[in-house]
Amino acid sequence: MAITKNEILLLLLFFIFLFIVNLAHAQDTPGLQIEYEKLRMEKLKAWLTGLSIFIPALIAIISISWQMKNASKLKQSDTKTAFQLKAAEIVLNSASPAAARNRAEVLRQLFPEYLPSDFAKSFDSTILPGTRKQDKLEFLKLISQYPSLKKEIIKTWKKLFPWDDEWLNGDVENS
Repeated sequence: MAITKNEILLLLLFFIFLFIVNLAHAQDTPGLQIEYEKLRMEKLKAWLTGLSIFIPALIAIISISWQMKNASKLKQSDTKTAFQLKAAEIVLNSASPAAARNRAEVLRQLFPEYLPSDFAKSFDSTILPGTRKQDKLEFLKLISQYPSLKKEIIKTWKKLFPWDDEWLNGDVENS
């Protein structure tokens, strides 16, 4: 099996062809690399553009939902406070301490979600404005109508209204 001159020449031409193709490829490679780099940069710019739109939109959605949640809580708090003030006004407009305490308890039972459980017990109804003065006037009317029963009236009044003991002891019994 001898190799002929033509075969050697053919092999030589084949290797030269491969060399030229490789050489051409080597020269095109920097150009291709630049194109690949441009393509990569375009993809990166597309992602960054998308993120630059998405992130502010996401922040806006989060802030709007947070603001709506807080506005709702604030409105609920305002409603509850307004209701409690109105309940206090209703209680303060009572004719007597007993009526005030009863009204407070009824309101607490009707609206347990708006009034604290100790609403009726959280204030001293004996110091309500106007009601104590009216009670004292009623007491004085009783004494003036029935002067002979003064001691019995005082004794009964003390049993019914023990918080009046202080002014009864000092002012009325000594007169």
